[in-house]
Amino acid sequence: MLTRLTIVLLFVATAIVSARSSIYNVNLDSVLTVLDREIAMRDNYNKAKEAHIASVRNRLSADDDDVDNFRVLEMLYEEFRQYQSDSAFYYSNRLDAIADKSGDNVRKAIALTTKFDYYTSVWLLDEAMAQYKLIDESLLPLKDKLNYYQNCVYLMFRLSLQAAETDSDTANHYTSLYNHYLGQIVDLSTPGTYIHEMHRLDREEEGGVSAEDAIRRRLELLSKFDFGDHERAMLYASIGGRANEIGDARLEAYCIALSAIHDIRSSTHETASVYTLANLMNQFGDTERAVRYIRVAFDDALFFNSRLKQYQTGMILPLIESMRYDHLSGQRRLMAILLVLITLLLCVSGTLVVKLFRRNSRLEKMRLLLNDTQLELVKANDSLSTLNSKLKETIALKDSYIIQSLYINTSFLKQVESRCHEAINDMKTKGLEAMRFLPYQMGIKEERQRIMASFDHTFLQVFPNFIDDFNALLADGESVSLGDDNGLSTELRIFALMRLGVTDTAAVSDFLNISANSIYVYKARIKAKSNLSKTEFDARVMAITKPD
Repeated sequence: MLTRLTIVLLFVATAIVSARSSIYNVNLDSVLTVLDREIAMRDNYNKAKEAHIASVRNRLSADDDDVDNFRVLEMLYEEFRQYQSDSAFYYSNRLDAIADKSGDNVRKAIALTTKFDYYTSVWLLDEAMAQYKLIDESLLPLKDKLNYYQNCVYLMFRLSLQAAETDSDTANHYTSLYNHYLGQIVDLSTPGTYIHEMHRLDREEEGGVSAEDAIRRRLELLSKFDFGDHERAMLYASIGGRANEIGDARLEAYCIALSAIHDIRSSTHETASVYTLANLMNQFGDTERAVRYIRVAFDDALFFNSRLKQYQTGMILPLIESMRYDHLSGQRRLMAILLVLITLLLCVSGTLVVKLFRRNSRLEKMRLLLNDTQLELVKANDSLSTLNSKLKETIALKDSYIIQSLYINTSFLKQVESRCHEAINDMKTKGLEAMRFLPYQMGIKEERQRIMASFDHTFLQVFPNFIDDFNALLADGESVSLGDDNGLSTELRIFALMRLGVTDTAAVSDFLNISANSIYVYKARIKAKSNLSKTEFDARVMAITKPD
């Protein structure tokens, strides 16, 4: 409560003066003190966020394909979209699967908007444009339509900037679409809401407005409406960007710090505020805070799993390290001068030596902190290298499977050709009556067995530990094993396909040549042997990993 009151007082002190005076009169040290306190409380905010997510997740029914889960999954996607990238993408895929299964075009359109939102937020513009072309906006409910239009605004703005360097006509086309969707948001949204008021400003300022007027307009929004923490974070970041345009670095740092505070309170990890603030502190010469904030930015990038932001923070660390060493060298030179003067100023030199010793201690702590961060970067790079090796191994296994499939298919073709010749000979000797037995002589059953054996062999190559890990999910005395031919049973193949991401019942039915009802029976029979819930059992199967 005290920190929130402090922020309010800081803002009121800033907003009650004119726009120009607010640019030059900000209490940066106070807001940075509040930010440092909020950084120390990040875990508390994250725990509250996780508890809320758990309460939402508990609303899911046991049946993953249940259409009643659609709304809950949509809520979970919204919770994760600024919190954790991988989870957001996972719930977007689940929405898409349920929408496909239900055959509901509205649900399909909503699921596509989540994919569109995800790709836009992580700057995968080509993938975002592909999703954009698939969405029928007329099917979307108002809330989803407004979110869709917001992402259209972001996408068209970025594409127009990208095209401006090479093709002015294309850039103008994207700018026209940007203005169209901006107008749609303002026309459809409710006045007083963040989405309406902020985009109304953007549309009014499209014709051109000074940065100082833009700052004043946004300060008026903050004083007039009661926005949430995430919305305030975006507003303060917008004001900081305008302050950068007029060259007021202290106002920029002040607003970016406020943006970072509200990002922490809303558990938003998809943010550039702390990273930007670290750069500003570096420019101000406050290396201690620069190191602290860049580490927070790196932690956010790791938590959100943003490769781009991990790369950005990794690039700035050496620059801050260089400034730190320059600062250390300056202190050492100052120490040498003081040692020369020690014979003349014995009384003063003792005090100065103590102060310098304390400074060096702080610098040493900063060095250790930077070393720890550097080690984390090395570990992250090692992890990426390991992942790359695993991808190469998987590609090699896929190549092996393709070659094996070609061999099997060639063998099958030869067998079919041989039996066709035999059938022709039989026709010559036995007449057309021999044609009745031709379908039974094609070897389809044997070929299907070879395909299953090939799948079993390749899957167990990738996941040699699958049987042991799968048995660990079952109750005592209920373990399963490979067949006499070292192949998987039908039940195990169903869960092997699930582990590979093949969850569509129709696809599994076609592959295994069994009915959809049989698949449900097999699944139920296996899950009955486990003490885990159906949802937890499926999640544990998906969590089975192949050994290094």
